[in-house]
Amino acid sequence: MKNQQILFSTVHPAPYMDRMLEYIKSEYEITVIYNCLSDKYKQWNNYSWVHGFVFKDISFKKTIGLIRNADLVIVGGWGSWDCIKLILLSNILFKKVAVFSDCPIHVNKRSPQFWFKKLFLFKQFDYIFCATSSTQEIYSKFYNLEKSKLKLFPYAIHFPEINHIEAINKSRVNELLNGNMPRIFISNSFYKRKGYNILYEMLIEIQKKDLLYKYDITIAGLGEEYEEYEFKFKSLSSKIKFTGWLDYEDYIDQMNNTDIFIHASLFEPFGIPPIDAMARGKLLIVSDGVQSTTSIIKSGENGYIYSASEPKELVTIIENLKTESIYNIGQRAIKTANENYSYEIYSNVLKECID
Repeated sequence: MKNQQILFSTVHPAPYMDRMLEYIKSEYEITVIYNCLSDKYKQWNNYSWVHGFVFKDISFKKTIGLIRNADLVIVGGWGSWDCIKLILLSNILFKKVAVFSDCPIHVNKRSPQFWFKKLFLFKQFDYIFCATSSTQEIYSKFYNLEKSKLKLFPYAIHFPEINHIEAINKSRVNELLNGNMPRIFISNSFYKRKGYNILYEMLIEIQKKDLLYKYDITIAGLGEEYEEYEFKFKSLSSKIKFTGWLDYEDYIDQMNNTDIFIHASLFEPFGIPPIDAMARGKLLIVSDGVQSTTSIIKSGENGYIYSASEPKELVTIIENLKTESIYNIGQRAIKTANENYSYEIYSNVLKECID
């Protein structure tokens, strides 16, 4: 397949996109075009991303040449005019086109954008590569797209070397059984839909129940509400640690060495950290607004799931956690992550679409 070419566009370089690109590169030749090279709240240092072009730096003639060479054009970050032009040019040149999409937050059937997509734009490509099954359901329901056009194509997950993570987890189990505090890790940007208001209400309640001191809590991330919640959380306990932005290797190190990961987003179009936690055998506590896990978590079996806007449900989960069950549940989570996010998904979908 290495003689077959894929042209892939995405918003900006990121470790989670690199994994997808590396998987694809193992079977296909791939050229990448970025909308931009950085994001305000995602500033990775010492990071060498997959080499590619930037839309603003390539000529019309060069773009045409890249499209002509491609057997499949995959367009991510397709809300930009550059991406829409890429779709239209690919269509004119009779190339197969797929757009990559997270789950939409909401669909407004009265908006001009809705009708532009339904009546024109969605007719210009062959497939939607859907990050989640809920993405497939929304496009099928609201835009009447055929299911054969909607391919499940999730973000790539960083699966650890199994012997390494088993050694870490075994060590943590021994430490917990010897009285060490369970570690809770939270990694999410600080803005409204990320659910920090729910986390704050949960912390208030577990403090009242004299449980807050029993956990070692670390929170990573930046965003417009960072200072507000840093003040609120530290008012409850000065021992809650705020790391700010973490480079990718530091994030992975925190995830490897935690015991419990909480993801409280009111709505998350995908949600990579929850799957990273599952892949490492950590106890995941996640809201039902997180689309990557909403259909695969069974509370008490491979993690815990609660209603996104109900802090009391989250309190109940924390209140009833048993130290000895943390890694038993986490072990089952590894199996679930592997079954739902293996590389074979990419291989099968791309082979079907290109052939």
